[in-house]
Amino acid sequence: MIFEAKKDTFFSILFYSIMGFLLVVSIVVFKTIENNEDWWGFAILNLTLVLLIWIWYGTVYKIENNLLNITAGPFKKNIPIRLITKVEIGKTMWVGFRFGLSRGGVIIHFNKYDKVYITPEHVDEFCNALKRIHSEIEIAKNIG
Repeated sequence: MIFEAKKDTFFSILFYSIMGFLLVVSIVVFKTIENNEDWWGFAILNLTLVLLIWIWYGTVYKIENNLLNITAGPFKKNIPIRLITKVEIGKTMWVGFRFGLSRGGVIIHFNKYDKVYITPEHVDEFCNALKRIHSEIEIAKNIG
């Protein structure tokens, strides 16, 4: 099963503002390039812009072959579903492995101390898909 990443208004404004700013700066730098050294700045700006676009449009969560495959642009994480112990719904994790594009997502606890933050569009469907594979996963909803 494939689950798209939820994108809230706050992160949409933030991402599009940064991407727009980088695009404008990139155009200005391109128009003022005079020697070979200036091309490095132009290249770095455009690579950063491509990375942001890749993350924004390439964040997806897949459940297949008893694995949770998390992809956010070039960044990937595979978690065996049997190792997942707890799923916290409605929380936001600001530090750590964060593969989510909105607030109030899902924190997945696995192994003994590892956790990752994701934001599937349909949280209930996502949790049900995990529970079908590993019924002992604890689902905790944040009320508040």
